[in-house]
Amino acid sequence: MAIPKSHRSGGPRTAAGLRAVAGNALRTGAYAAQVVLPGENPAHFQDLEQAFLNDFAPADIAEATLVHQLAVITWKKLRLDRIEHSHFLGLIH
Repeated sequence: MAIPKSHRSGGPRTAAGLRAVAGNALRTGAYAAQVVLPGENPAHFQDLEQAFLNDFAPADIAEATLVHQLAVITWKKLRLDRIEHSHFLGLIH
């Protein structure tokens, strides 16, 4: 049963409260707007993206955008692979 809107808190309103709950919905980061999450190395993402740029040598903004999206998708896939691997290791031990 849903809680009536009049009884909901509406969430945090102060800057400190907003910072405190900013990562609440973050689980795997698969849908995160931020590409590189806390605890990840931004230089590793930059290296991955640069490798794609070197391989595909985009000729215009459209191609550069597609290469960037490929780097982001690959980065998130690698993150999910690490999470899955860690989860299964936990199950084994």
